[in-house]
Amino acid sequence: MKKITVTLTDDLFAHLEALKLYYGYSTRSEIVKKALDELINKLAVGDVFRYYLSEARNKLKVEEVE
Repeated sequence: MKKITVTLTDDLFAHLEALKLYYGYSTRSEIVKKALDELINKLAVGDVFRYYLSEARNKLKVEEVE
């Protein structure tokens, strides 16, 4: 698991907080994960996205070795 820091506009932060409240999540990270999972599931059926995913995984493997 990786920890990241993200900078959001005030408007995006308000949307994030609203989604957290709407879905009843206790943390913002839960709603970010939900949003990413939904977007990934939508895109994962396409060959182009799978190509970029493969490239990203290869890049991360190289960085782990260094």
